[in-house]
Order: sequence, then structure tokens, then C-alpha cells
Amino acid sequence: MYRDDDLDETFASQSQFEEGQNQFLDVGGGDPQFDVENFLNNLRNLFYSSNDNANSSKDPCFFGQRAPLSPKKATSRCNHGYFSDLLKKIPPSRLDVIKTYGCSFILDFECNSVPRGFAQWIAGKVNPPIGDIVLDNKVIPMSPESFHLLLGLPLGGTSVLFDSEVTKVVFLNIIGEPTLPSIKWFGLRMLKPDISDIDFLRCFLLVAFATVLCPNSNIYPNTKYLGILIDPTQVTNYGLSKFVFDCLM
Repeated sequence: MYRDDDLDETFASQSQFEEGQNQFLDVGGGDPQFDVENFLNNLRNLFYSSNDNANSSKDPCFFGQRAPLSPKKATSRCNHGYFSDLLKKIPPSRLDVIKTYGCSFILDFECNSVPRGFAQWIAGKVNPPIGDIVLDNKVIPMSPESFHLLLGLPLGGTSVLFDSEVTKVVFLNIIGEPTLPSIKWFGLRMLKPDISDIDFLRCFLLVAFATVLCPNSNIYPNTKYLGILIDPTQVTNYGLSKFVFDCLM
């Protein structure tokens, strides 16, 4: 992610957004050298164009016309601040465990930000049924591949089954708890030096899913991803890109 002042003033060419037809903004395709900063610059260009169009309604010639109601602003359930703080407390030996089992892509997480209004504007333009970002006739297609390019999540692999009741029982037996603990319980447990590497990895991945990858507004984890954490050493064999895409969309 990038801070606002990291996004320079080189915006996408206006020719990419010609009126009169659906335009698809290039988000990198299958290029492994996907330019995230350029992608955000293009989004920012659309943001300012949209604001200019909205401000035109304040022109005196519109006086007397009833203004449309403002749409409800998008909100976030992501708790990246908590997750970022936990990352800083993980000792080097535990970081090696995460890397050993192919989950180093999560360690690349940086708790930087873009302006809240900009982020809400993007989220508010998402068409949930298909997951695309839509502004008038302009479309930025989003897909599991997009999450693979942006976050480094595994693409393809075994589908995640949402057998929540059965997997919840198995998961609780493994952690030795009668009921599902809170997210912060797992956050505290993962920092204990006396737990096994596998137990640490399970807690770490659960917190990553609960706060960043598949966040919800509850203080308890969602049961959707408990199944893939029964054996956390196999987590990269699952199609996490599609799973996270489906959770967020």
C-alpha cells in the first residue's frame, strides 16, 4: 500500500476513459511485475474526475432542482492497525516458521494508507455481484487474479469448503477450547514462547484472516476459514485468492 504523498501527479491518460463506451482500466493482467502504484494513480484520476462532475451540480443553472440524496458511505471492517502491531512483536525465529510454510506474502503487509475519503470512494464504486469497480461506463475488472497480483495470495489450488459446523468442532478440539475464543485471544496466544510452531502458525494465520484478509465486524473469528487452519502447514495448497475475493465481495 502507499501513502497519499507517494502517489505523484502523473495520472492516467484521459483517453483511457473516453465517453460513450465501457472502458476497462488495465490492472496488469497476468504480468508478475504488476505496477501497484500506477494502478492506484489511475484510480485516483477517476476519483478527481468524479468529484469534478459532482461539483458541477453546484452551478447556478441547477438552482431550484432537487439534489439527489448522497449515497451511504462505504465502511471497512479491516483492523490492519492491530495486525501491524502484532507483526512487530513476532520474534525472528517465528518469522522463519511463517516463511518455511510459504506464507511470507503476509509478512509483506505494510500498514500505510491512502486518504479515507479516497478509499471510501473506491469501495463505494464496487459492484458486489461481480466484484468490478464501476464508475458510469468505466469499469475496472476485479477477480481472484487481482488479489493474487496485489497481495501475493496463492492462485488456484483446493477450493475452501464452508463446512462451518463440522470444521468448528474439529478446530475447537485441536486448540482445546470448549467455545471459539476471541480474535485477540489468538493474538495473545501466538506471542507465547512455549507454544509449538504449528500452534503459532495457526494462530497467526487466523489473526491475518480475521483482521485483514477476511475481516468481519465481530470480535470472534468467522468460521469460514477454520477448516483450512486445522492443518496450517497446508494453507498454501488452497485457492486463497478466490477465497479472499469471495469473502470481500
